[in-house]
Amino acid sequence: MSLLLLSCVVAAIDCTRSEVAQTSSGTPTQKATAEKTAPPLEYLEYLSSGADTKEKLPVVLLIHGLGDTPGNFISFFETFPVEARVIAPRAPIAYGPGFSWFFLRIPYQANKSLGEGIAAAADLIGDLLDWLSVNVPMEGKPVVTGFSQGGMVSFAVAVRHPEKIRAAIPVSGAIPPSLLEGKSPPSPKSVPIRALHGDVDDMVPIEPARKTVKLLREKGWDAELKEYPGTGHTITYSMESDMFALIKTAIAR
Repeated sequence: MSLLLLSCVVAAIDCTRSEVAQTSSGTPTQKATAEKTAPPLEYLEYLSSGADTKEKLPVVLLIHGLGDTPGNFISFFETFPVEARVIAPRAPIAYGPGFSWFFLRIPYQANKSLGEGIAAAADLIGDLLDWLSVNVPMEGKPVVTGFSQGGMVSFAVAVRHPEKIRAAIPVSGAIPPSLLEGKSPPSPKSVPIRALHGDVDDMVPIEPARKTVKLLREKGWDAELKEYPGTGHTITYSMESDMFALIKTAIAR
């Protein structure tokens, strides 16, 4: 598999597949600040379908799962059939051969600690979205998607930072009800949330995902869940195809 990693984010240093751009610990919250700082998270970038790096492009932000790496997750998008800037940030915590966004007890258990970890990770992604909006040629707002831990963070970004994205596509994720307390969809309409989940997932069971989407809908969010019979904690070809179709639809909005 040939994967083109187009840029290191800082100082125009060349990247290999295993390298991630070095960043500072700054957390920009305003455009003026963002223009002067390195990104709040290290990331890899891939241009799909032969897109030109100098052009304004739709952005797809990929949030990897527990123990995974940006390089591994971004490789799914080598066959993405739309010109886009695909950006995969690296979680800040070393975990096994990869990285973690927050502490997660397996299998998934909704509790206050988990909610706090997901919220903190979502806010880091929110900071990165601010930085990207100033420093990267971008067409419209990004689409956010992620698997497992990344699916949880994708849900949370839609809830905590809906004004920064055009859609969220969580895969095999869920969030504790505490993250929805006091939250309501943005006006005049909510950010679409299209969740995908295997119905025999033993790592992040389907029931918490059902409860998450049900609660989102009750609160007025445009949220849907598609279940995949007989599918565990993985991204099947069918799920990948549906994920691509949903991203294409979101980009065309």
